[in-house]
Amino acid sequence: MALSLVFTTWEIVVETVTLLRYRLNYKGAAVFIRTVLSKLYIIYLSDSDRAKALDTFLKFSKDKKISLCDAISYTVIKEYLEGIPCIAFDADFKAMGLRMM
Repeated sequence: MALSLVFTTWEIVVETVTLLRYRLNYKGAAVFIRTVLSKLYIIYLSDSDRAKALDTFLKFSKDKKISLCDAISYTVIKEYLEGIPCIAFDADFKAMGLRMM
């Protein structure tokens, strides 16, 4: 069985836990923290990465409805992950030209 790494950012973790807490419940958020979080490879942004993400947000948000979190993910995928396919539940990444799974 091949193992795959799942890369994410701390910002995505925060967004996920918040979404689980508000749309599901505390238990759902706690399960994510206790069982899923340790299996993720978290990429932490530098100040330079954050500046690039802000530029990306300003560039794409003129005509696309993307979040700053989407712009952060875009920056990480382009800068560190050689454009690997994204796991997403909406078309935002595709609209920015990223490959989706």
